[in-house]
Amino acid sequence: MLKRGYWFVLLVLAGSCLDKPDCYELNNNYAGISFFKLYDGKTDTLSIIGITSPASDSVFYPFVRATGLQLELNPYEPNTDYLIETTLGTYRMVLGYRSEVKFVSEDCGTSTQLSDLEIEYDEFDSVRLVNDILTDPAQTNIQAYRCPRTNFMKVAFRQLINSVEVADTVELANVSLNYPVVYYFPSDSISSISFPLNENANSTSVDFEFTDGSIRSLTVQYTRTLWNEYVICSGLSLIDNLSSTSSTFSQVTVVRDSIQDPPITNFAVFK
Repeated sequence: MLKRGYWFVLLVLAGSCLDKPDCYELNNNYAGISFFKLYDGKTDTLSIIGITSPASDSVFYPFVRATGLQLELNPYEPNTDYLIETTLGTYRMVLGYRSEVKFVSEDCGTSTQLSDLEIEYDEFDSVRLVNDILTDPAQTNIQAYRCPRTNFMKVAFRQLINSVEVADTVELANVSLNYPVVYYFPSDSISSISFPLNENANSTSVDFEFTDGSIRSLTVQYTRTLWNEYVICSGLSLIDNLSSTSSTFSQVTVVRDSIQDPPITNFAVFK
């Protein structure tokens, strides 16, 4: 079952300060994390469902797309534990540091200074601590890398106007696949959608339920080749030779029969 999501393009690296100008930038309890793709080192955009921490009952950054985040650190504990839930999975990260409280002045009171940032635990594909010095505003302290997504197929919606093929805009109420998977898709009017193919099978079926009540189905077949280009990304499969074996769309056209990251159009479908 694919769940509905609400997306906003966002780069979150903002700071906070005290009310008085002379008291600005006294606390530095924020760590900056930036996201990258492992295979080419370029900036990556994560679709984040929400971030939680055992120290709080709040959900931070719900339903955003971000190339970087600012994580608030608990200055009263030696570490802060986070669960970062994304459309690609949930990643735990524990950040450790030293904390020191200093008296500044009668007007400003005390400030909390953190230092010696370290990654005590993480579940990202690969991470690198690039700066252990915490600043206000936060700079990039941690770079998190992800393995290639080799199973995301893209479907583009098309229509014919005066015998000319043009993009179609549709609204989806739900999308479901024939294997257990949770994936969030945009709630806006869209002209294309990407979703994960079953890496443990040679075919995947998907049902598209539109807001007008109509349902269209598509079953695709493909071949899988084991790909161990990166040691930490072992077990990936390259998917190609895509074809449509059945469909209730009026027309299905194969645009590209192999998977790429980021996804490019593999099928054009007409309602």
